[in-house]
Order: sequence, then C-alpha cells, then structure tokens
Amino acid sequence: MKIARPHLSPPFGGNGYPTSASENFRPAMPAPHLLPKRVFVGAIISSRSATDLSIIERGILGVGSGGVIRFLDDLDVLEKQAPHPTASAASTRSNSTESSTSASTSTAGTSSTIDDRSSTPVAIRGSTRSTLPDAPELTSLEMPPPAVPSPTPAQPSLDERAQREQQLIKHVLDKHGWRHGQYKLTRLPPGSFLCSGFIDTHTHACQVPNIGLGQQYELLDWLQHVTFPRERRFEDSRYARKTYESVVQRLIDSGTTTACYYATLHLDASKILAEICNERGQRAFVGKCQMDRNSPIDYIEKNASQSIEDTKEFVRFTRSLRPYGQPPDVSSPSMSPADLHHTSPEMDASIARLSATMDELMSPTSSKPPSEADGSPSSAKILPPSARSLVPSSARTSVPVVRQASSSSVRSARESGTSTPSRQRERELNNALVQPILTPRFAISCTDAMLTGISALLSRDPTLRVQTHLSENEGEITFTKQLFPFAKNYTSVYDHYSLLGPRTILAHAVHLDADELAIIKKRKCGVSHCPTSNLNLRSGASRVGEMLNMGIKVGLGTDVSGGFGLGMLSAIREASVVAKVLAFQRAQAESKEEQDALQATAPPTSEQSQAQAQQPLAGAAAVDGRYPGPPVAGQYQPRKPHSIATSTLNHTQVTQSVQDPASSLTSKKTIDFTKGPLSIATLFYLATLGGAEVCAMASRIGSLEVGKEFDALLVQTTSHWGPAGYTGNPGCFVEEDDTLPDVFEKWMFTGDDRNIGTVFVRGRVVGGAKPLRD
Repeated sequence: MKIARPHLSPPFGGNGYPTSASENFRPAMPAPHLLPKRVFVGAIISSRSATDLSIIERGILGVGSGGVIRFLDDLDVLEKQAPHPTASAASTRSNSTESSTSASTSTAGTSSTIDDRSSTPVAIRGSTRSTLPDAPELTSLEMPPPAVPSPTPAQPSLDERAQREQQLIKHVLDKHGWRHGQYKLTRLPPGSFLCSGFIDTHTHACQVPNIGLGQQYELLDWLQHVTFPRERRFEDSRYARKTYESVVQRLIDSGTTTACYYATLHLDASKILAEICNERGQRAFVGKCQMDRNSPIDYIEKNASQSIEDTKEFVRFTRSLRPYGQPPDVSSPSMSPADLHHTSPEMDASIARLSATMDELMSPTSSKPPSEADGSPSSAKILPPSARSLVPSSARTSVPVVRQASSSSVRSARESGTSTPSRQRERELNNALVQPILTPRFAISCTDAMLTGISALLSRDPTLRVQTHLSENEGEITFTKQLFPFAKNYTSVYDHYSLLGPRTILAHAVHLDADELAIIKKRKCGVSHCPTSNLNLRSGASRVGEMLNMGIKVGLGTDVSGGFGLGMLSAIREASVVAKVLAFQRAQAESKEEQDALQATAPPTSEQSQAQAQQPLAGAAAVDGRYPGPPVAGQYQPRKPHSIATSTLNHTQVTQSVQDPASSLTSKKTIDFTKGPLSIATLFYLATLGGAEVCAMASRIGSLEVGKEFDALLVQTTSHWGPAGYTGNPGCFVEEDDTLPDVFEKWMFTGDDRNIGTVFVRGRVVGGAKPLRD
C-alpha cells in the first residue's frame, strides 16, 4: 500500500530539501522582516575557548524570530536532573500524535526533520487480527506473533524513550513560553549536527576566478603575472556583477557565514560586491583596495586624495544599504539621506591639519630623514627587480610627500574614551550584515599621503575597521624597510600612522620578531593566519602557537587565490599541518641542543686526551678534561625552561583540569600551544570564535550561545537510506557506531561543501547543499 506524501513544489523534494543545486536557491528580496521561530533537537557543537569544545549529543536549541538564540539546553542533563516523567494515557496519545508530525517538513510551521528511512521497525503490541475484510483470525499455531521483550526500568522501550524526550522538549518550550504551532521543529538524525558558521578573516573576492593558478610563483611575481591582470577586469561592472554573484554564493555554500573581503580599487565594482553580499544575506566586511604606488600603470589609483574620496563614498554607500531582512520603511542606522551626498568638510579639514603638522615638523631645520614612500627617483633605484616593473613612470617622478613625524596624539584620541563609539551607535552599525572596512593593500602600495588619509578617516570614525597585509614574504619585508627607513620594522610602519588597534586585522604575519609581536599585543590587533597561501606562495609558516601563548587574537583566512582552498575546511587542515611542521622543527632544534650539550660535557676520546696532554696547561687552575669544570666564556649553558607569556586575556594562559587517578585533588596544567599539533578544539576555535574575536564581533557571533545571533551550519555526514551510504562525498566515511567527536573530526578533515546541508546567517537560510525551507 502506497502512502501519499504531501506535494511540495519544486525545487523542494519530499524530505523538504531542494533537489537542485543551491545556486538556484537564492533568497527572495526583500527578505521577510520576522522569521519563523525554529527549534532544533539533536547534536550541537560549539567553541568555548581555544582549548574547550562544547559537544552536546542530545540538545535543544531555540532561535527567535529575530535570528537570536533564545535557549540552549542539554536534554541528557535535564533528564538526569528531573525524575522520570509519568504521563497519563491521554497525554501519551497527545505526545505521540505531536511527535509523529516530525517525520516530514510541515508547511504550516509546526515541525520539520531530516527524513531518516533507516529507522528500525518496532513491533506493535495488540491483536493479531487482520484488518482486511473476511480475513480469519490467526492462531498461534498458524503464525505466532513476534516476540517483544518486556521493557525494564533500566532499558526502556523505544516508544517510552520517545515519549520521555517529547515531554522534555515540551517542558523546555513551555518554560520559555513557546507554544505548539508557533515554531518549526527540526530533529537531527545520527550523523548530523549543528555547529557555528565559519569566519574567513582574509580573502580576495576578485581573485576567486584565479583559484588554482600561479603555483610556480612567489608573492611579488605572482601579483604581477597572475593577480593584477585579473583584478583589472573588474573595471567592467558587468563582469564584476557576474563574478561576484557566483563568488559570494560559493563561499556561503562552503560554510562561510562571515567573510572579510578585499575587492579591487574600482569604486563601482566594490559597491557591487557589498550589494551582493547584502542581497544574499552573508555577513561581510567589504573593503575597496587602496593603492597609489608600486602597481602596474593601468592598475593604480591616480593619487591619495582621489583614493580617500572614493573610500569615503564607498563607506557612505555601504552604510546606506538596507540591512538584509529589515522593512523598507526603516532608514539606514548610520546615515541620513542628506549625508549621502555632502563632501564632509570636517574630514577635509582634518586631513589639512595633519598635512600642515607634517610640513611644520619636517621643515629644513628638522634632522629626521625624508621618507621614500612616494615612489620618488631615489626610491625607484632601490626597487627589487621583480617589483621595479610594477612602478609607473608617474609614480617614479612624483613630488615627495613628507611623512607624519608623530602619531601619539592621533593614537591617544583613538584609545581615549572620547573617541570610543557609543554602545547605541555600535548596536546600530552591527545591525547591518555588510559593513565597510578600510583596506590599504599593504605598505608597499601606499604612499605617506595615503596612509595619513586613512588614519584621518579612522580617527574621525573609530567604528571603522582596518585590514591589510603584514610581513608575508621576505622580499616584501626588505622592500618595505627600504621605502620606510624611519621604521624599526614592518609593523612599526602601520603603528606610525595609528592604523593598529582592536579593530585592525593583519593578514599573514609570518616573519615577525619579538618587538613586532609585542606591538600587536599592545594594540590588541587581530592576526589572520593564512596557512594555505603561506605554503603555496612559499612565504613561510606563521608561528600561531606563540601568538596564542601571548594572548594575541588569531583567526583563519583562506586568502584566495594565494590559497587554493575556497572554504575554511582547507584552512583548518593546513593550519594543522603547519603546526606539526613547526613542532618538528622545534623538536629537531631541541634535540640538536641536547646533542651539543652531551658532546660538550662528554669525556674526551683517547685521541683527544693525547692531544690535550701534549698541550701545556694554562696555569695551576687547569681542570682535568675528563670532568667538567666551572663554566667559561663560550661554553654551552643548560637551556632555561620555556616560559609562557601571561596576560589578562582569557585565552592567554590557558588551563585545563587534569584528574590525578591517585588523588581526588585537581591540578592545573598550563598549555603551551607551540608543543605538538594543535588540538581539534583549537583548530575549530580559530575558524569560528577566534575569527569573531579578530573581527571584534565575538559578542554577537562565533559560537552557539544564548543571546548570540544564529550563524550556524547544519552538517550531514551520512544518509543511511542512500544506496551508496553517503551524501555524495566518498571521502567522508562515517559508521553507525562512531561517536559524535569522531564524526566531527572526520568531517573537519574529510568533509566538504556536500556535507553542509544548510547555512544560517542571523537565523535565515542563505544556502547549503540541501537547505531547509525558511
């Protein structure tokens, strides 16, 4: 007998999932203001800290109509705390009826689930009389009924467990005032779980079409031969829209709920990227690249002044976008219509004052050397061969612009309470999913005037964020030192212009010395670790473990197309490899030190003894060579134990509880992130909560906690009813007896976008391989 399924219009199939690719699943605009409340029952995984991972095997999570997590409970904990519920026959029938509706997606908004056709049939107690007409009654001799063992208190039947779980769910929902019929219920089958969405802290949207190209180049040659020619094409707005439409959805389907995008230097194309991110519902920080020197003649901004004006226009445009899902009658939270067209005389005056100050301080009586950051003839002579061809003739003959001699006043204004944005202003700006971010490409591509103008923008509006590259390649570092001779190191260049702060994202940070790490920590900057790109372009290995020990904020970035992995799973895996390689190097160095120490203190061989006997003793204080004497200059000294820097940040001096089997006392053990590989908890932290801290958004996203916005992934590692036993990813092999931590680790290292069923941003379904219906 066939069971009629409810008709679902295309592209949705019988289980509530689209049968086609998610590129056809584009959210309609304008999006509805209020979402249906959602309740998820199943496995939930989230990061707590750099060493702690929250794994709930049977949890319940509620998302309100505004996309904020309203409650999160562990049903196993609730079941242990409360006595076994006893229900009347009427309530049992009611609960059974209600739970039976969760076998399919309800269009009325009551409940939905992932269809699990592997459920084992359960024998039903009762009469064996057939319901067909004129059928004789069966006797035990003709066909005995199946043997059903009587349930015991220790082993309740499947029906009793389902009823008990349903009563726990009802208890939780009643406690929070959620009545039946006002929410959509989704039950997650084995092999599926909810986790936090990925945060890509550094990627180039304009370079995605180049992904996989240029494997033979290092950074500067790669820019010249592969990257800049591609980025020039975005001068065509039609090409920009076509490309960015695909790029944004690809990142969403790969599980990236938040992305820090580099666009090109073209204003119109950058606006298009911001608009598309807003339309697709992705949380994004979009930056128009700023670069007015050391770039190809056909891909460079005319001057710093025009670049600053275009950036101001881009900031105004981005903040004028209606936040995704907000009613049309609500104006932009940051700008009134009159603000969209004025030229901001205050900003012009601020830049003029800074220029006047620089002119006065760098008068002929000043003894400080001029900067070579303007592409002057003197600076053109010191360009490396790979970068000399990038400098246009106009840049080589430009008039030098003197540098700012002191930025202490600007920095003190930024760090004082007067320049700190109000909480109300902060809330208004964060309501927008897409926000502008100031983007000087890197120090090599920016003149003094450009960096000064960006600093003025930042001092006027401290709610803005900054992203740039830092210390990626050794050739880049050498070039930077030549262009900025006044700076002690690469990091000091940005610090000189007051571009370092809690809202600054520094990508790569591979070759940093101790002074640079100290500056980054002091300024509370965030570092975007891009392991795939760093290895692919032969830049080096960033010492993330040392940064975590120091309390520096660290997240992960894909850095496409320097990196060849579009999604964050590739960055997670490469970060694990880099940590292991660094651990190998450290272990080899320590082993060599130990061998040298043993050789220095070992008794001499017979040949060495004879040679020493022939040499005259150096006075009566000479010591027998067979026994070590007092230490002398140049002699090996025992290495001091490695110490971990302490800080007031929560994840700096991380501790974990270690239970001693022989004692009931709990000791505290300090974790050194440089020792051995990074744990699964640390890797997932870098891709989620760590990225949120880098973006200064940890209070809103990065983990599944009550009060945070629901940016999450619904991961499906297996379909038990599939003929092949998997959901299209043959590399992700999950078995029925795998524990939830095992399933999670397998997905992190073998999963891909085919296992990401649904992607949520602020509670809305924005993509995925098989997205749920909103």
